[in-house]
Amino acid sequence: MNAYTHATIGFNGNYYYIIYLLNYTLNILFLLFFSVFSLGQSNLILNGNFEEYWICPDDATQIERCKYVFNPLPFNDLMPFSSTSDYYNACSVPSSTTSSVDIPYTMNGFQIPRSGSGMLGFLSIENTYSSHSHREYV
Repeated sequence: MNAYTHATIGFNGNYYYIIYLLNYTLNILFLLFFSVFSLGQSNLILNGNFEEYWICPDDATQIERCKYVFNPLPFNDLMPFSSTSDYYNACSVPSSTTSSVDIPYTMNGFQIPRSGSGMLGFLSIENTYSSHSHREYV
């Protein structure tokens, strides 16, 4: 058996190491290729800035006036509880007879929206000393 035959048949134990490196390199190239040519995700929330509205709000608890926002528990006389989340928008006119829902001076103080001209507010109270709890949903 000469040295040439021994080198081509046994690879001196490097055969599995070469396959491992080849597999590792192909995986890295595959990930780099798809990370460079992938598209960004689209925003799944319609009207995420709460700027679009059906009717400009003029009082608190008018979340139904904001487009693409669902109120799971609308107020009615048959339900003992309801979701009364607040919709604030810069289009509303301040009034002395109703709750202020204009921006940035709301009925709860001064607040500038993170982006856009609208925002929602909700309240969640858990009273451990009595059975009365209040939750609002968005």
